[in-house]
Amino acid sequence: MYLNTEPPYFKKPINDSALIFALSIMSLFGYFFYLLPGFVLGIVAVVLNNKSNAIYKANPNLYTSSSISILRASKVIAIIGLVLMGVVALFFMLYIGLYSISDLKD
Repeated sequence: MYLNTEPPYFKKPINDSALIFALSIMSLFGYFFYLLPGFVLGIVAVVLNNKSNAIYKANPNLYTSSSISILRASKVIAIIGLVLMGVVALFFMLYIGLYSISDLKD
């Protein structure tokens, strides 16, 4: 187990918090690129977020509070991006399904 030996005024940001935030923002707009990049970026952002949260919970006194708030915001944005990708994918499936049914009637 790692013990914090540094004084409390040497707090540092959580590693990869900016990267996770950027991935979650890109997952929000991933439906412009055929849905797959949005799903991939959203899933990667959520997985990295969970790993960073585990690191933070192991020793919360070592990290700044602003970096944990960035992690919380990025998790919410990544989940919204994943839900948006799911809704758009469902819409495309319904559209293709209804289009193919209308072709069968003709």
